[in-house]
Amino acid sequence: MPTSTTNHGPRDRDLVVAITDAIADATGREPFELEPLYETIDPEALSALFAERETADVSITFQYEGHAVRIDEAADVHVDAAPPN
Repeated sequence: MPTSTTNHGPRDRDLVVAITDAIADATGREPFELEPLYETIDPEALSALFAERETADVSITFQYEGHAVRIDEAADVHVDAAPPN
């Protein structure tokens, strides 16, 4: 299944913004048209989990707006380009 990737590095934008922008790209919608991320996952907890990228040995996958979103240990955001059937 094709995926799109949004890199989120230490000088890049906020992780939550990277997620909503990646989903907006995948869905062809504007970020403000999306369901609020906090209705799917706790954005503060998510940001805290990846705050220490050098020590984070974790990845997380969740569903948002019908797409699988995976954040890897480098805090790169991967979104399935097509929603699952």
